[in-house]
Amino acid sequence: MSVCASSDYYATRHQGVVLQQLEHPISADVSVNDCFRTVSRFFDRIQRPEQLLTALPEAMRVLTHPVETGAVTIALPQDIQTYAYDYPAHFFEERVWRIERPLPHPHRIAAAVALLKKAKRPAIIAGGGVHYSEAWTELKTFAERFGIPVGETFAGKGAMRAPSLLALGGFGVTGSPCATKILRAADLVICVGTRLTDFSTGSNSVFQHPAVQFISINVTSHDAHKLGALPILADAREALRLLNRTAQAGGVKSNRTYLDEIALAKRMWDKQVKREIGCQYPGEIMSQGQLLCILNDESRPGDTVVSAAGTPVGDLLRNVRASLWRKRNHFGGCPDPVFGGTFLRQRQPTIRSQEGFELTMNKSVRSCNGSTIERHHESMG
Repeated sequence: MSVCASSDYYATRHQGVVLQQLEHPISADVSVNDCFRTVSRFFDRIQRPEQLLTALPEAMRVLTHPVETGAVTIALPQDIQTYAYDYPAHFFEERVWRIERPLPHPHRIAAAVALLKKAKRPAIIAGGGVHYSEAWTELKTFAERFGIPVGETFAGKGAMRAPSLLALGGFGVTGSPCATKILRAADLVICVGTRLTDFSTGSNSVFQHPAVQFISINVTSHDAHKLGALPILADAREALRLLNRTAQAGGVKSNRTYLDEIALAKRMWDKQVKREIGCQYPGEIMSQGQLLCILNDESRPGDTVVSAAGTPVGDLLRNVRASLWRKRNHFGGCPDPVFGGTFLRQRQPTIRSQEGFELTMNKSVRSCNGSTIERHHESMG
C-alpha cells in the first residue's frame, strides 16, 4: 500500500510560480504532482478543506480493496493546508478498514479437482497475488501434497518461502531453463495470483502440451479468465486451502515418475549454474552473476532485494533462490550503473551494490497513517 500526500501549488495563484508548479502554456492548473496520476489508482487535488470528507474515505477504500487496490495520491495546495474547517467529530473516530478475502465457489473448486485428477503433469505459476494474500504456507502445502512443481513470476518471486524439491524458481522468458522445461510440457497449469503477462507466458508461446488446460485463481475476473482458464474468483489463500482439502478428499495423488523428472531437471540446472557462473576465470573481474551468488549466500530470512531495470532483473529471477525472502523490481532509471540492487533488512545492515560493489549501511523505515488496516481472517465455514 502506498499513500502520497504531496504539497501542491498555491490555489490562489497570487504567489506566482513555485516549486511544484509548471508554466504550461495551455493549462494553468497543471503541476508536477500530475505526474502521479498515471501511477495512482486514486488521485485527488484538494481545493477546499471540506473535500477531505470524501477524498480520505475513498482513498482508504481503494487501498483496502482486494481488486482496486493501488497507490493513492492526495495533492494539497500549500495555502489550502493552512485553512481551518469545522469537521464533524465522527470523522476523527477510529475506524478499522478490513481487507476482505473473497471465498471460492464450491462448484469451481469441484471442477478444478476433476481437472487435477486427470492431469499427469500439473504445474503451478505463482504470481504476486500469493504475497498479497499471504498464501505462502498454503501454496507450499498444496504443491508438496500433490507433487506439483511451482514456477514464480517476477512479482511472485519468493512465493515458495521455504526450500522445496518442487520449487523451480523463476519462470518465464527470463526464468530458469528448469522451470521453462517443466511448464512447457505441463498438461494442467494452475495460475495463482498472476496476470499472465508476456514475460511469464512468452507471449502465450511457452505452453506446448497439445491438450494443456488452465486453472486460474485470482480476485480479478479479467485475469482469471485469461487463456480460457477455469476461473476461481477468490482470495489465493482461501482458494488454496479449500482446493487442498477437496483434492485430498477426492483422492488426488502425486506422480512418482513426474517427481523424478522434476528432480533431474533441477539437478541439471544446478550443475549448469555452478559450471557457468560459479567458476572464477584467471584475470577476470567479478561478474554480475558471481555477485548475485555471493549476495544469495549472504541473505537471511526476511531480506528483500530491490533491483533496477536491465540485466539484473532477469538474473535475479533466474539465479537467486528467494526462499524466505522477497525480490522487488524497479523498472526505470537507476543511479547505480553496474548492478543497482539493494538488500533491505529491517533493523539490520543493508547490503547495497553500487559501482565497485561498495557495501553501505542503511535502514528501512516503515510508516503508517492513523487508520488501522487488518486482514479479514474469517474461516472457510
